[in-house]
Amino acid sequence: MKKKYLFIAILIISTLLTGCGKERKADILENNSKKINKLCPVRVDSLLILDSTFYNREKNSMTYFYTASGILDDSLLLHKNYNQIKSSLIDAMDNSVDMKKFKDYEVTIIYKYNSDTTGNELATFTLPTKKE
Repeated sequence: MKKKYLFIAILIISTLLTGCGKERKADILENNSKKINKLCPVRVDSLLILDSTFYNREKNSMTYFYTASGILDDSLLLHKNYNQIKSSLIDAMDNSVDMKKFKDYEVTIIYKYNSDTTGNELATFTLPTKKE
């Protein structure tokens, strides 16, 4: 399973490294999203499945759609701990070599979590990467 997740990260990095220019970067991100979607669904861990991704050119955002199960399949828990979870996601993104090109390209990262039991949205986390 870790090999599949690592493959996705390597695929992202390798395609992003070849980019140049705003349109080229958007093409790369859009194509990368399509390639990841061909591999989905991907079990990330015992509680999360990556269902799909979507790159929005107009908003320069990459959305990751997840299905949450077990203890994460609880909107009250996620909302109660929203700020802490978002902070952890930002820290993980800031410390991730895999996310460097997203930061360089100032891509807004959006994580959407849906319930495994109801299919309803549990939470959305938006992580802007604009350089300041």
